[in-house]
Amino acid sequence: MISQRHKDAALKFLAPRRRSEQEMRLHLEKLDLAFEDIEDLVAWLYSYGYLDDADYAAAYIRDKLRFHPCGSLRLRQELRDKGVDEATLQAALAANLPLDLEKRFVKHFYLKARKRGRTHVQALRYVAGKGFPSDLIRGLEELL
Repeated sequence: MISQRHKDAALKFLAPRRRSEQEMRLHLEKLDLAFEDIEDLVAWLYSYGYLDDADYAAAYIRDKLRFHPCGSLRLRQELRDKGVDEATLQAALAANLPLDLEKRFVKHFYLKARKRGRTHVQALRYVAGKGFPSDLIRGLEELL
């Protein structure tokens, strides 16, 4: 049985922002909960919709694109680091970062770098550093 104290601790951890299942598990491990209690608590959080990696990944991508745009490679790595599985990650990227939007971002960041006086090669490195796939960067001439 899950104690109210542990439920409250989990909900308090979720209060500032959404969390992935892995982040929640790591937090609960720090509370020295037994493995069975962690499993029960995670199941309880899923049952109420407080924890959902698919929703987490979609919200993470939307927020990242809105406030700190970057490419699909960086988003993929950051979500992997947060413990989101590959199938969930692929679905979230497909739904929230369509190819035409990513191409527009590549063009935007390239032109931004060029406007700031960077050479063509430096601008390409800048775009690559933002986490965009190399095939989109190579196809940049078509976008300009």
